[in-house]
Amino acid sequence: MDASVYKVQESKQGTSGVIVTGVLCAFTILQFFLQGSLSIMAHEVKKDFNIDAAAISLLSSAFFYSYILLQVPVGLILDKFGMRRTCFLAMLLMALSCVVFSFVETLEMAIAMRILMGAGASFSFVAMLRSIKLYFPSERFIYIMSIVEFAGMVGVAFCNIFFSYLTDVVTWRASILTTAVLCFVLALIWRKMDLSGSEEKMSPSVDASKPSSWEILKEVSYNRLVWMNGLFAAFLYSIMTVFVALWGIPYSEKLYNISTTEAALLVSSVYFGLAFASLALSFVVTFLNLKLVVRLGSLFCGIFLAWYIYLPPQNIFFGYVLLFAAGASSSVCQLAFGLVSHNVSKEIQSTAGGITNMLCMAGAPILQPLVGFALTLTHGSFLDGYESYTISQYKAAFALLIFCLFLAFVFSWFIFPQNKKLET
Repeated sequence: MDASVYKVQESKQGTSGVIVTGVLCAFTILQFFLQGSLSIMAHEVKKDFNIDAAAISLLSSAFFYSYILLQVPVGLILDKFGMRRTCFLAMLLMALSCVVFSFVETLEMAIAMRILMGAGASFSFVAMLRSIKLYFPSERFIYIMSIVEFAGMVGVAFCNIFFSYLTDVVTWRASILTTAVLCFVLALIWRKMDLSGSEEKMSPSVDASKPSSWEILKEVSYNRLVWMNGLFAAFLYSIMTVFVALWGIPYSEKLYNISTTEAALLVSSVYFGLAFASLALSFVVTFLNLKLVVRLGSLFCGIFLAWYIYLPPQNIFFGYVLLFAAGASSSVCQLAFGLVSHNVSKEIQSTAGGITNMLCMAGAPILQPLVGFALTLTHGSFLDGYESYTISQYKAAFALLIFCLFLAFVFSWFIFPQNKKLET
């Protein structure tokens, strides 16, 4: 075949990769927003359902029950059947559950819909990782992942700001319904896309020698690196699953006596810090020792967040700086996925990524209710019909979060393969 034909095919493949990964990035942005959507709606949801901090924590964490439990099955499904139909159905499920959630009147139904949201959302991140591996050279994984992470975190930050404003102007139900419309639009775009080429090559019908689901699961389960990286990611990502996704906004409202929209903008500094540091991370690790970058990142993330919580600056500008720095430091979390991706076989990459992401998100259903329960134990006062907490009470409950970030630093010493260097 003529060399020019190869170049045309390579260019077409690259364009397809950008489009496919871009749509999956948008899917991931929406699911990230839904993960933490109750943080900007906590006041209204508490009043609507007449619930306390423990109950709002349970409602928020319900999303993660299905999300986490499905990460391994999602990896197996994607390894076996590809992305075309699975991601379309996942987008539809997330959209439909948002529609129902926006109309529910009971806490039990709201929890059920949050669980269904998590089920649909569970495909997004693993599918996005899969698209990067399918369409881009493996040696550029961290570079592409950095760009996607940048776009994703900036997108989530703006979603938080926009929907907090929408919630203030209209209602939290209108915000969730708007999210449902966006999910439907994304599903229709995905349905019209051409995923031929790489997806067809990965089809089980053309490769009978591919390992069975049991063999894939067994191989991943015995891989120590997958579990170490997953636990490292879980502890470090608790800044997102606990602070940003639920308790950071109400704490910041109380700390600086600001509105929910202003607090959402402040806490979104974590997203912006993570985004910009992710963009620079692939270049930083080419000049500095990778192990040093990961360990310093996990250490400083805990230091900056503890500074913001326990020694908060009086000037809100420095609050922005501290949260931006904490988010930037936490960007090393994404290297856990790169380490796993480079150290397992191609046949089990989606499953390994699913287990890593499952562990990464496991902090939400465990830590969110624990922090909420710790707050209820402090016996907050009732204000406007719902329970309110002092800054000191928040600080006491956040001790658990800071301890988790310390554990992330400890695990950063055990996540690297022996005698093997990660390509950047």
